[in-house]
Amino acid sequence: MSFEDLPADWPQRPVTDSEITADLLDLIVGEADRESGALGILLCGPGGRLFQPVVVSAPPAEIGMEDHRRAFDVMCEAMGRLDDGRPGMLVAVARPGSRHISTEDRRWCDAAVESCAAHDVELLGVWLMTQEVIRPLPLRASQRRSA
Repeated sequence: MSFEDLPADWPQRPVTDSEITADLLDLIVGEADRESGALGILLCGPGGRLFQPVVVSAPPAEIGMEDHRRAFDVMCEAMGRLDDGRPGMLVAVARPGSRHISTEDRRWCDAAVESCAAHDVELLGVWLMTQEVIRPLPLRASQRRSA
């Protein structure tokens, strides 16, 4: 799994294509981002094709849930202004440490689900990225219905 494995036609594929998702995230969210902690937000047009990637440093873990959500609300509001169909968003929670899902990872996932639902942006997935692993975070049953 490496961005070097991306096929030449990856820009024409949806970010949810299981053959490219992990490698695409590896391309956009680098090792330094994973070491320091970051959010990778892949803004997508209709059909899940990449429109614009955004990588920002993750705020400290002690922030409240409203601050987690605010990070996504800003992006969702901007995406909602597009007139070209329903936009989508793929989220990567990049951090150092364990490959296991943490409480903080779950908070970021919950915030992405809530924000996308509130702004009519299709949530295309939330992924965990560490130095050891790039894998999807499972959505809870109630979240799968609204995402």
